[in-house]
Amino acid sequence: MGITRSALTWTGPIKEFTVHELATRSYCSDCGSTMTIQYHCYPTKTHVAAGSVMGGHENIPAVGMHIWTSRRPPWYTIPQDGLPRFEEFDPEFEAVLEASTKAES
Repeated sequence: MGITRSALTWTGPIKEFTVHELATRSYCSDCGSTMTIQYHCYPTKTHVAAGSVMGGHENIPAVGMHIWTSRRPPWYTIPQDGLPRFEEFDPEFEAVLEASTKAES
């Protein structure tokens, strides 16, 4: 789930590590659960691991699309909700990533 980075507030200890040159992941230093991934080419948006979010909270943004559908677990069925689906990243993110890659070369 991609949200504005400034909208995140942590109530527990979080640690980060760099994943290749592309991104930084954060995880809970108590239990080790993945919390977020922050792509360096997209500094204002943070992708929160859906499994780390407690449902039913009024501040959780509504689902706007389904990404990485090609990698969904076999036991999970994506709801038939009419939202756009992408096998990997959404087109906006793909454009940011491509522009960033071109700028680095």
